[in-house]
Amino acid sequence: MSPVATSLIYSREIREAWYPPGHGDVYRCLFKSGLLNHFLHEGRTWAFISNIDNLGATVETREVDAI
Repeated sequence: MSPVATSLIYSREIREAWYPPGHGDVYRCLFKSGLLNHFLHEGRTWAFISNIDNLGATVETREVDAI
């Protein structure tokens, strides 16, 4: 969803260079793709988001029970 790099050469003239967008990019991607509206129309109010490098991530049920 972010700009796609077409070159590995960095130059001051090229404003868009490859970069890892970080964890906050997920919110922009959900919005721009239309998935946020889709999930909201389905009545969803919660989402579990985990980094790709954390394959062992799980929902902590005690926290969910407290909500």
